[in-house]
Amino acid sequence: MTSNRTELYQTFLSALSPLKDIKTCILIDCPNHLNIGDHLIWLGTLLYLQDISKTHITQITTSDDLNPDHLSQTPHQPILFHGGGNLGDLWQHYQQIRETVISQNKHRPIYILPQTIYFRDPQNLDIAKQAFNAHPNLTLFCRDSISYTLAQQHFYNCKLILAPDMALQLLNPTYQLSDLYHPTQSPYPLYLKRRDQEDTQTLSNILTNALSQHCQIEDWTSLNLKSPFLLIRKVLSHAPLPDISRHPIYRKIQHLPTPSQQNLTANLLYLGIQQFSQYPLIITNRLHGHILSLLLQRPNILLPNSYPKNQAFYNTWTHPDPDSHFCETPEQLLQSLNISTPSI
Repeated sequence: MTSNRTELYQTFLSALSPLKDIKTCILIDCPNHLNIGDHLIWLGTLLYLQDISKTHITQITTSDDLNPDHLSQTPHQPILFHGGGNLGDLWQHYQQIRETVISQNKHRPIYILPQTIYFRDPQNLDIAKQAFNAHPNLTLFCRDSISYTLAQQHFYNCKLILAPDMALQLLNPTYQLSDLYHPTQSPYPLYLKRRDQEDTQTLSNILTNALSQHCQIEDWTSLNLKSPFLLIRKVLSHAPLPDISRHPIYRKIQHLPTPSQQNLTANLLYLGIQQFSQYPLIITNRLHGHILSLLLQRPNILLPNSYPKNQAFYNTWTHPDPDSHFCETPEQLLQSLNISTPSI
């Protein structure tokens, strides 16, 4: 591991150190979809709680399966919310569940693991502010400096901590990600392009046109599969794929609650690594395309998404990495690739 990555991992461990006091916990918002990025965050969380904080996870629940009666069975146990980029009103379903649980559980400590914060509507920010500030023991880990500043302005009754993404627990060299990495080099870069509301349509259309003859353009391989979503999720959660089943990471998580969820996470890690193994360069507007490239020490170029999440994370944490770069405009990217700019 290079000195930059070693330093980043030490920063990560230092920022997350308040979690070391948690002996048992309930973990909420396990991802039950096929976005590899959220599963990288989830896996990093599971590994951190087991290997670093030595926290016993008594319950794991998705947002859809959350049952208040189950929470009430352990009224004083701390609650940890999965981190990511859904604290705000862009993905409002998750935020509403978060606010409800916080409002109904003022008697116990609650921790929100590293999140990017973004609200389009000030009224929704006010609702979050009321719920968060009414809780007497709420810790909010902010995933970038912009989110941290916003939290200081609005979530004044919370304990606020600036901390990197939980997926960076995978920088721990004992996890041997390289054992899953089998390069089969393509001559072309991969343009890992998201296709949801965080995509920047104008930039994306320009780059798709400009890069179509120079890159392989696709989203996460798990989202490109043609079979129905529920069938793919069922297949991937049924059992670990052969290579991942023999890996130390899988052995660390296979005994946890909801084993089918952990199978899904382990298999998606494997699929993401195999996808990236094919390309000499990763170009992406997905933050965890950038983070997985960092974990695998792959050259990568991060692009903006629809709000400042990507650039804020890069500027806060990963800009020292020599293999990682950020391009804000199509012209910057095409110049770096020595591709002429198309007529617009």
